[in-house]
Amino acid sequence: MSLKIGRDDSCPCGSGKKYKKCCMNQKATSDKEQIIQKIRQRIDNGYDLLEKHQVTEACDMWWKVWVDIQKWFLPHNQPTSIQSFSDQITSDYTIYNWIQDFEAKLENAGKIDRRFYEIRYVLAFEFRKFFPKSDSYILMNMGTAAAQSLFHLDRTDEGEKLFKKLIVGDYEENLRGWIYTYWGDIYADGTRAMSADKKKAKTLYTKALAIIDESERSAVEDRLTALESN
Repeated sequence: MSLKIGRDDSCPCGSGKKYKKCCMNQKATSDKEQIIQKIRQRIDNGYDLLEKHQVTEACDMWWKVWVDIQKWFLPHNQPTSIQSFSDQITSDYTIYNWIQDFEAKLENAGKIDRRFYEIRYVLAFEFRKFFPKSDSYILMNMGTAAAQSLFHLDRTDEGEKLFKKLIVGDYEENLRGWIYTYWGDIYADGTRAMSADKKKAKTLYTKALAIIDESERSAVEDRLTALESN
């Protein structure tokens, strides 16, 4: 991989200074190693913030990680899956695991500040663009995250169209069951601009129940029970 930080580039440590005025003269690490070190540190800092229940601050920290990944690595690599990319960059599952945690925490942060729904949508959209051959579960999860985020951003018609597109995608039956489930969740709970629609949620959950794996049926059955009790 060809990766070189220019003297006048912004330093990847995030100080805001030019590289030549900041970390250029630090010894013992290559440019690539230095950037990876800073990315790892920001990821760790985000987890520390989560332990303090500071989810929005953690998501802001992790958004900087995603921006750095796009700036420093994606132009120089041609990965097709998050698994291969994570292995190229860190030789372990740091990036692979972190990106899934990031998406999940953005959903929680969106309930506090709606701008995180926009970030969640962008992350999910960009992930599917950069890593189209990732494993099917992650692609499905990112796709439904994008669709749910559109609903929360009052872009209901776009969200509905995306769910319909996902359900006819190249997914095995169990994952299609989860698409129906996450689609049903939106109608079960409603959004700021859309009232809950228990009837539609039940229809979607029932479709999920018909095709989801036996070992995972209880998650859908619990949702149906909650609908009937409310």
